[in-house]
Amino acid sequence: MFVKRGKKLKHFLVISLALILIGNIGAFILQTNFFSVRVEDIYLPTNDQQTLHALAYIPESASAENPAPVVIVCHGWSDSAEKMDASCIELSRRGIVVLSMDAYGHGMSSNTAGLMPQTEIDGLGMVSLVDYCASGIMNYIDTERIGLMGYSMGDSALGGAMVHYGNLYTEAYELAQAPDSEGGTAVTEAEQAYCDSLYPVNAILATSNLDVTVTRCFDTLHINFGASKGTLEEKTAENLEAEKVGRPEGNDIVHFQTALSLLKTIDPDATNVEANTYYGNREDGTLRVFYETTSTPWPSCCPTILPKSSNTGPTSGISPTPWGRQIKSIW
Repeated sequence: MFVKRGKKLKHFLVISLALILIGNIGAFILQTNFFSVRVEDIYLPTNDQQTLHALAYIPESASAENPAPVVIVCHGWSDSAEKMDASCIELSRRGIVVLSMDAYGHGMSSNTAGLMPQTEIDGLGMVSLVDYCASGIMNYIDTERIGLMGYSMGDSALGGAMVHYGNLYTEAYELAQAPDSEGGTAVTEAEQAYCDSLYPVNAILATSNLDVTVTRCFDTLHINFGASKGTLEEKTAENLEAEKVGRPEGNDIVHFQTALSLLKTIDPDATNVEANTYYGNREDGTLRVFYETTSTPWPSCCPTILPKSSNTGPTSGISPTPWGRQIKSIW
């Protein structure tokens, strides 16, 4: 009897190990899009003797001769880079380089500066990663097409990064308008180019925790902005009622005030806004769109940020949500 039981346990162990092996191989094949995407770890030394870790998804099509756009992704609270795997896989298989970061104090990133570094200064590490991409040291990245995506706490990182770059831009622009500047009170092309160089991000997508993003970066926003919010996510009943204040009759958008605040960055006199509607112009960085769903489909909504110079794949209409809603590019 003990011999038979031993054989059964051995068979069970062998089958279990085989299933684990098959699962790992299957996961690796999906993660690398059938070996066409290289996934590797990046460890970046940053300020205050910290180290920022990120998972890099690098399509084989990205090269110095054919640089690809890049999207930097940040997860939510108590999560890590792997949480955003679905978005990273979806983007990288479309030829986009993705850097999924571990925020400071999460995953394999360090945190010697305290429990929670100031997001206004470093975006939980996102600022350092953006600067690294914009430096051109990764010659397979198109430094003219850098996008950001945040989910929940990742929106705080995104908002902090955009406040950082917005302040740099605003300060430089005000100096360019000074009477003793190169062009006097008129901003010259060279001065404008310098201001633009201080704002290296080209498009952003915030999901879920939009309240923080709205109050932190909208005042200095110079680029295309997409936002996605679930009607039942990260909200109290009191907040939901406050969101509906001023909503015109017949408009059923739940997060009306958040969406209206987004639209007012390009139209200060706006009094109404619709969900899933495009406002502004993508080409001049004024595109605004607010997606509203029952629950933010964080693995799927990141393809909103896509390159704009292709006739197939990334720029064609795609279905980034489980409901098949078509989303255009904001990049």
